[in-house]
Amino acid sequence: MFFTTLLIHFFVGQLEESAQAISAVTLTFSVVFLLVAFAIGISTATTTLISQYFGADNKEKLSKTVNTSIAMMVVMAFIVIAVGLSTKQWIFKLLQADESIIPLADEYFTIIMFGMLFMFLFFVLSSMLRGIGDTKTPMIAGIASSIINIILDPFLIYGWLFFPKLGVAGAAYATVFARFVLTVYLVYRVMRKDCPLGFNLKKLKFDFSIMKDIFRIGIPSSISEMSVAFEGWYGIDWNTIISYIEDSVTAMGVSIEKVQADAVFIDKSSIKKYKQTFITDDPAFGWENIDGSINDILGTEKVNIMSNKLLNNNFEADVFLAYGPGCTGAGLDECYDLIFYFDKLVQYVLLQMWNSQLVPFGHIKPDKDYFWKEYYYCDYHMLLKHKLFLAGKLDFYVDALDSEDLIMIPAKAYDEIVKTLLEHPVKCIETYQGGPWGAYRFKQLENIEGLECNAWHTMTSPDLSMQVDFGGDRMLNLPFILLMQYPKKLVGSFVANNYPLLFPFQVGLDDGWFPEPMPRERTAMPMHNHPGIDYCKKHFNEIYGRYETYYIVEAYENSGSYLGYKDDCDLEEWERKCRESDNKTLIPDWQDYCKLWETKTGDLFLIPPGTVHGHGGNQMVLEMDTCPAIAGNEYSFFLHDFARKSWNDDDGSMTGKPMKMHLDHGFDNEHWRRESYANNNLRATAKVIYSKDDYCIERFSTLREMPFHIERIHYYDRAEYSTEGKFTHVLTLTRGKRAMIRSLDNPECSAEIVRYHNAVIPASFGNYELISLDGGFQTAVLIRLKLG
Repeated sequence: MFFTTLLIHFFVGQLEESAQAISAVTLTFSVVFLLVAFAIGISTATTTLISQYFGADNKEKLSKTVNTSIAMMVVMAFIVIAVGLSTKQWIFKLLQADESIIPLADEYFTIIMFGMLFMFLFFVLSSMLRGIGDTKTPMIAGIASSIINIILDPFLIYGWLFFPKLGVAGAAYATVFARFVLTVYLVYRVMRKDCPLGFNLKKLKFDFSIMKDIFRIGIPSSISEMSVAFEGWYGIDWNTIISYIEDSVTAMGVSIEKVQADAVFIDKSSIKKYKQTFITDDPAFGWENIDGSINDILGTEKVNIMSNKLLNNNFEADVFLAYGPGCTGAGLDECYDLIFYFDKLVQYVLLQMWNSQLVPFGHIKPDKDYFWKEYYYCDYHMLLKHKLFLAGKLDFYVDALDSEDLIMIPAKAYDEIVKTLLEHPVKCIETYQGGPWGAYRFKQLENIEGLECNAWHTMTSPDLSMQVDFGGDRMLNLPFILLMQYPKKLVGSFVANNYPLLFPFQVGLDDGWFPEPMPRERTAMPMHNHPGIDYCKKHFNEIYGRYETYYIVEAYENSGSYLGYKDDCDLEEWERKCRESDNKTLIPDWQDYCKLWETKTGDLFLIPPGTVHGHGGNQMVLEMDTCPAIAGNEYSFFLHDFARKSWNDDDGSMTGKPMKMHLDHGFDNEHWRRESYANNNLRATAKVIYSKDDYCIERFSTLREMPFHIERIHYYDRAEYSTEGKFTHVLTLTRGKRAMIRSLDNPECSAEIVRYHNAVIPASFGNYELISLDGGFQTAVLIRLKLG
């Protein structure tokens, strides 16, 4: 059957619409395969019962089994035909078939479905003959059917000689006719007087005791010797999922053998030794495992044992189930019949990590000593690479956010979802986080349950997530980083080729509104700086650096931002005081060193690496920054945080532990930029680069070392812009209530955003328009790279 299928693909591949034709045939076979598996199971049960009664010379039971099996197959075939034909459009939709192949798939599928009766009868008649020891007749019949199919294919597909040219339909007719001839021959064979099966059309009826035996044996047989992999990310509740699977299949009479992924890993001490390179002795940061993979910590001998077991079906149970991160590594993905990938949103995984609940590589229980740097600097990279590697190999993707309400998607549908998302502006699930300078504007604006103090409001970052709305009661939860399956579509060729797996932006809002006046020691961020590409590469093995901007979206009385050192201050004295304090005592004259700039709405501050700075409070700051790490690590080197306590989520007050400083990195990275330099170079000005009708586009001044542009669009009703097919835009609405981002080439591809929220516009999006949905003047600000 497999060889015949290959030849069908070859013949239809020569048609003018070859790609659609092959896809149509493939789509149909994916459905038929599931039906065949069930029919084979019933046939296996028939063989078992026939051989038992034939061997015992029980002619009555033998005759009842023959007639009941055939009757069952005929009824089942008609049911399958009726259901298949009435639901075929739904099936195509479920399998996310391309619109271009549906007409061909419909035609091929319809013809094949009418031939299902012959296929089902072939299986049951062959099983009967095997049950009485005649294996030669089914084998010859199968070969003859394949030969007829292969001979007829080119005549009916291409219209050779006097045959009509039927295209894909010709392949279907050839298959059905070959099965018809095969079935007629087998019916003749079992009805012959010398055949001990005793088949008689007049006795064709059901015997319910025989049916019960057939189902008892047949259903487990249809899934016997099946190997399944439950691969996934950290944080999956495997105990609940596996327990449910085991109970379900056991109730069906199916036996199952379970193996956890730790069976293929090297020992725990060796894994710990491997990770030490990436954990390092640095108290705050590590060394990125950029080049590592799960295969590095899998045991060669253990993998070989597992591989041989899977390839040779060396397991006693009907189903072999391996589960956990890494169970498909080192080539094992090629050995399973089915691969499921279970995924979970990063934020929930991090909560488990901080609560010591993660089960890492090589473990079967949570590792209470698991260190956060193991995840960010080592395991995250291995998990991500393996997830993206499996994207084209898995059979089902599973949203496992709720282990008791899993959402399972066929691989093709999952891939279509990712592709479809990349045709639209993408909005992430935003996060809010308290901090020592956190304020209360978002509590006032958003009315988010449980939100009190808010320091960071992250809108775009590679470690965020997405929700996909199918228009029903359930939402599909997907990590944003999954879009990197098609990196050139998301970030463009330049980033995809030069910084693999990196989404280079982090955009968020720093809250800064207080209902009453507060001192700077409460409203300001810590004085800090960030590292550039060279420093990140040298010290942390990162592939990018942290380059920041502050754009002021709201300014209140006494607003300000700190940027650079005062021209007349003693910088050596500042470093000495910071080191002596180490944030344990307040430096009382800290404002004599750090320059505060008064701010107004619309101001933009450039913050290149090594520049001391901090949001001073009494303002809302839109941070548009680069992300130096694939895992989303930020890299802020704190110098002084006024010895204040931090936000405590548990009791909703500033009673948390003071933040730790990064004095060695901070002063090693310091460029000692003073206020005069900041005034001349870092206080950006906007210049109109394009104007038309009722809109204009401005670009802010920049520095050579800053890798991106900040641009601003002012418009009344609408404006137009373009990603040029190579620049990702992260666009935030800063003035106005509601706006739509809509493709000019494909208007159905759009997204709405509201004030102080944004969307990622993929590099491949092309020409688009911004539309004011509230009828007033609007402003949007975006970040995009200079090179593309």
